[in-house]
Amino acid sequence: MANRKTHIFLAGDSTVQSYASDMYPQTGWGQVLCRYFKGYSSVRSYPSVNCPFPQATCYELENLVIDNRAMAGRSTRSFLDEGRLEDIGQAMQPGDFMLMQFGHNDAYFEKKERYVSPDEFPDFLAKYISVCTKHQATAVLVTPIAMRNCDDNPKGEFTFSFPEYRNAMIQYHTDTKIPLLDLGKATTEYCRSLGSEGCKSIFMWIKPGEYPDGPHKEGKEDNAHLKEKGAIAFAGILAGLIKSYGDDDRLDVLKDHLTDSIEW
Repeated sequence: MANRKTHIFLAGDSTVQSYASDMYPQTGWGQVLCRYFKGYSSVRSYPSVNCPFPQATCYELENLVIDNRAMAGRSTRSFLDEGRLEDIGQAMQPGDFMLMQFGHNDAYFEKKERYVSPDEFPDFLAKYISVCTKHQATAVLVTPIAMRNCDDNPKGEFTFSFPEYRNAMIQYHTDTKIPLLDLGKATTEYCRSLGSEGCKSIFMWIKPGEYPDGPHKEGKEDNAHLKEKGAIAFAGILAGLIKSYGDDDRLDVLKDHLTDSIEW
C-alpha cells in the first residue's frame, strides 16, 4: 500500500488493551504507549481498520501507527482460537512489528479455553512468530507485567508475576533470538521502588465513591489491572526497554520514532 505507515501491532490481554472512557481510570499500557513516540501531540485514534473486534484501536502518529488489538481474558491459545492472530496477519505488511505480551491468562488452569502449560507456551509463541515471518514483520516478545503481589508472601516482597511463563519466554528468546523486552522484570523493579502502599496508586485500588459515575463506584481492590497513571508508567518503561535494546538492529526503526526524553 503506497505511503502506508509502519504499524506496531499489539497482541495481549487486559493489561494491554484499550478501554472505553466509561471504564476510566482502568487503562492498558497499549492504550497510552503512543505518548512516548514522536508526534503524540497530534495523535489520532480510531477503530482498527477492517477489524471485527470492537475494542481494537489505532493510534496514528506522524510516521507510525500503533494498532492495539489486545483483549481482556485472552491467552496465546484463546487469542489464536478466536481468530485474533489471523486478523492481525491480514492487516500486517512487510516492515511492521508485533509486540506480544501473554502469560497472565495462559496460567488460568480453571479456564480450559485459555490454559496453556509453561511447557506448551513456546509452541504457541511460535505460531505468532510464524505469522510475522510470513508477512516479513518483526516479532517482539514482551514478558508479562508485574502484579501487585506483595501481599501474597509473608515478607511482603514483590516477586516476578507468572515466573514459569516469563522463564519460558526468555528461554524461547535464547533459542530463537527473537527480540525480547523483559517488561516483567522492569515493572517488578518499579513496583519495588514504590512499595506496597505506593503501588496502590498505579493499580486499580479505588475507594468507594471515588469514581461515582462509572462501574467502579462501589470501590475496588485490584492487584492486576492498571489505572491510567500505572499504564503510563509501564508504557514508559517499555519505551525505555525499546530504546536500550542492544542485541541487534531489529528495533532501530522503533528507536528512531521514540521521543528523545522518556519519563513517567
